[in-house]
Amino acid sequence: MNRTMLAGVALAAMLGTMTVAGACPGGDKGMQGHMAQGGASDKGMHGASGEEGQGHQPKHLVRKIIDAVSKTGLSAKQAEAVTEAVNTFKMQKMEMMQNKVMPVDAFGDDAFDAAYFKKTMQKQFDAKIDAKIALFQSVYAVLTPEQRKIFKREFTAPMVRKMIKQNMVKGYMMPGKGMGKGCSHGK
Repeated sequence: MNRTMLAGVALAAMLGTMTVAGACPGGDKGMQGHMAQGGASDKGMHGASGEEGQGHQPKHLVRKIIDAVSKTGLSAKQAEAVTEAVNTFKMQKMEMMQNKVMPVDAFGDDAFDAAYFKKTMQKQFDAKIDAKIALFQSVYAVLTPEQRKIFKREFTAPMVRKMIKQNMVKGYMMPGKGMGKGCSHGK
């Protein structure tokens, strides 16, 4: 098995949905050939466009990362490292869910302890953010500088599209929303 095919197999095993090189319309191009030809992984989990539009659930972070990183041409070793990072993140999330607490002690007989409530909830929020940071750092550590550029483009493209859609009104960019600053709208 070649390296690209191994990378595809590793990611396919993790996701359980991705087609690998042997069955790809791109032939020996592996995952990149499949993606370039509009393969199933290109469509995401929530519809043909893969966008977070009406009637679609937002894609989960892991799926977004896998979609983006799979377009970078990972080697088998890199795919294994990304898989390990994703599995670590998933384990951390499961642990957070098991240890999730509602600060019931904040609800006293005479008063509500806002400081205790905030401290407990903030601790859980910070743990989620820390897990995401560790995942991104692990992925970036595996990628080459060229692959990081591709990952950045692929990972942020849906966010940019969403930002543009949110800032558009009847074909014009809304002034003051960041995207349309300085735009005279034909004046």
